[in-house]
Amino acid sequence: MNYELRYDDEAGAVYLKVINMLTAKDVHEIMPASEEMFKDTDHYRVLIDATVEPKGLLEKEARKAFRDYSVTMKILEKIAAFGTNHVTRIMTKMAAAALGKLSAVRFFKSIEEARSWLIE
Repeated sequence: MNYELRYDDEAGAVYLKVINMLTAKDVHEIMPASEEMFKDTDHYRVLIDATVEPKGLLEKEARKAFRDYSVTMKILEKIAAFGTNHVTRIMTKMAAAALGKLSAVRFFKSIEEARSWLIE
């Protein structure tokens, strides 16, 4: 599996740990599971852990697959990522801009900083 997905109670967010580059198949598993987790909360936040440092977070087809979930993407309040490298940050910003969520994305050095921002 290329990822770990769970709800992070401390951050009040869906936690996604990227272990290897995500594929379109991964996106089609992650998004419905995330939507299910969002049903139990009033906040739509995501915490992305990229500390494993794959060469990138998403394959090209995975970026396209997110478009199938544009309604879910539009309701996301905050997306906090930590452990990213420069290239990953640029790619994440490009994907977020394409989905109209650039202002919702922030990058942090640690999970503690990311959680703190998510809950403010």
